[in-house]
Parts: sequence; C-alpha cells; structure tokens
Amino acid sequence: MTAAFSFSPHTFLAAVSDAGSRAAVPHGERDTDVRDRTLIIQVARGEVEGLSALMSLYAGRLAQFAESFVDGRDAADDVVQEVFVWLWERRDTLDVHGSVASYLYKATRNRALNASRSQRSHERLAGHIAAEPPPAPRNEGADRLDADALRIEVHDILQIVPARCREIFLLVWGRDLSYAEVADILSVNVRTVQNQYYRAVAALARHFGVDTP
Repeated sequence: MTAAFSFSPHTFLAAVSDAGSRAAVPHGERDTDVRDRTLIIQVARGEVEGLSALMSLYAGRLAQFAESFVDGRDAADDVVQEVFVWLWERRDTLDVHGSVASYLYKATRNRALNASRSQRSHERLAGHIAAEPPPAPRNEGADRLDADALRIEVHDILQIVPARCREIFLLVWGRDLSYAEVADILSVNVRTVQNQYYRAVAALARHFGVDTP
C-alpha cells in the first residue's frame, strides 16, 4: 500500500519525467559546463583557487554518490578527498573530454568501488562483514516535496528493478546528470541509459497506480 505523502504522485512523476527530458540535453549546452571547464583549466594551470571552487561545488554531491558504494559517510569523504588530491597531483597532464561533472563522478565511482573491495577484504579477515543497506537517495531539486519520506519510498520501490537500472535513475534524477554523462560514468551507451531511466519511472508509476507521464 502506498504511503500517504504531502505531495501528489502525479506531481512527483511529472518531476522525474521532466528530469529525463533535461537529461537529454547535452551538458555542453548548459551554463555550468562553461563554469566547470573554466575551473578545470585553472587547475591545469596550477591555480589552487580553481581546485577549491570545484571542491565547493562537487565535494558534497560526490560524497553522497560515493556512499552508494562504501560503508559510511567518513569513508565516502575519504574517497572524494582522494579524488581531488589525485586531480591536483596530475594537473599537468589533465585531459578532460566531455563534461567535468561526469569526469569527477566517474573518478569517484572508480575509487569508491576500489575502496569498497578493500573494505570487504578487511571485513572478511576480521570475521565481521557489515551488511548495511545503501543510504536513501537525495533529490535536491524537489523543494516542495516531503524529501525524507520521498527518499525512503523511492529507494524501497526501486529495489524491484535491476541494480543498474536503479543506479541510472539515481544519477539522472538525484544528481541531475545528463544521459551522456551517466553513459560515460557507467561505460554504457546513451540509449541504454535513457531506456533504463524510463524503466525505473514506469516502475514508480505502477507503484503509485497512475499512468506514466
């Protein structure tokens, strides 16, 4: 039975459908891409101000993303710190193709997966494998929705779809990334991202008992 929320399922589904429409727009056409590329150029020049600005813009979001792979916010923060240290250390050879956001998310995902494997190895050696559920996704764009209840509900519903489908939905809707950016992060094609996103939207629509927007 669907929980009673302070928002309309129709409004929510319209919002996720709109997020899918926005995701189809190439990131290069967004104002943020110009800003981010300016900052990455500053990093490449050895200007620490550019690195600080990128960290201010992305560290929090990247840490939330990393929490999907590692055990706890502290571990996620460590992953993100390592990403920015790595970025600074290789500033002389930076070669960022596509959006800076997808570059940072991809680097974070790779390091988080490595950290997760390391965590699991230590847990097996210690004989106490922790089995905590992943944190509920954040949707920073739904200002007028009951965000806490929504995160819990959406996370529970999306357990019925494959893990890759769930991951794609959370990257597009929860992180406001384009299909192309998500395709780059996950090393799949754009059509796969689009299809999997709307597969998740359809699952949500069925849960709420309304037509897909």
